[in-house]
Amino acid sequence: MKKAIFLLTALLVLSGSLFAATTNIDPTMNLGGVWTNPENPSWNILFSQEKNDVVVICHFYGGPNNDTPVIWHGIGTAKNGKVEFTAVYTVCPSNWEPTAKISLDVRENMMVLVGTSTDSKGHAIPLKFVRKVISKAQVLPTPTK
Repeated sequence: MKKAIFLLTALLVLSGSLFAATTNIDPTMNLGGVWTNPENPSWNILFSQEKNDVVVICHFYGGPNNDTPVIWHGIGTAKNGKVEFTAVYTVCPSNWEPTAKISLDVRENMMVLVGTSTDSKGHAIPLKFVRKVISKAQVLPTPTK
């Protein structure tokens, strides 16, 4: 458990550095910030974006009783109202596949992401992420040219 927390902290620090260094966000899609899954509020998903490139890190409690730590990360693209990346699980239940393709549609003025996660065996599950708005400062303004 300590290893999982350390790994999550290290990934959040790294992604925070990447997020802070982002200066040229695609003006049509601004997904940078913290997101969650409304069906399981233990999900913390951090999106960092530069132009059409996204880095995503997630931690939550899953498994049959929602008590097993799960950590995954992914790198992909955000364009034309879609976000696509491969999630690589670094901490998860032993019966889970180690990777999944995630495809999300951007909805409701960039406040909701809806789509699917499909593992290497073709099993798909629906996903819904909502942006956590803790303060106005968290939702970054779109850069002007």
